Amino acid sequence: MEFAKTTLPDPLPAAFTTSGPPSSMFLTDLTGAQATDVIATQITVDAGSAPPTGGGIEVRQSDGRWGPTSDGNLVGRYTNRRFGLPRLSRIQEYPLRRYDGSTPPKYSRRSAFSARGLSVLTLTNSEKENPRGLKPARNDKNKSLVRRS
Repeated sequence: MEFAKTTLPDPLPAAFTTSGPPSSMFLTDLTGAQATDVIATQITVDAGSAPPTGGGIEVRQSDGRWGPTSDGNLVGRYTNRRFGLPRLSRIQEYPLRRYDGSTPPKYSRRSAFSARGLSVLTLTNSEKENPRGLKPARNDKNKSLVRRS
């Protein structure tokens, strides 16, 4: 058996190039984001830093499909450091990323998560764990909380 000689074609041009290091392709992550207030219907979030000039903070229902062309799981795009999000269930989790005003916009590489499994009131057994002074109502099968007299 004999192999034929051949010449390889020139390589194709690169589909994506950058003029800087890989770190310049992404914005800094939101490491200080946190839920600052939780009520039955709303979660107040502090992003921990101001949004980039011309950009903002993008919030999604799940950690994926980031960008201005994908609105399927979009909760909102916010231009303030502090903003309110709807609380739709007892356990709520929102991924957040920074984006800038460039075209196409750059995003932070990793998502920050806010408001994981927060409850409005939690039933506790001791006074030390119960600073609000709440106790279970007597003869209440639902164990609702009432203010002590």
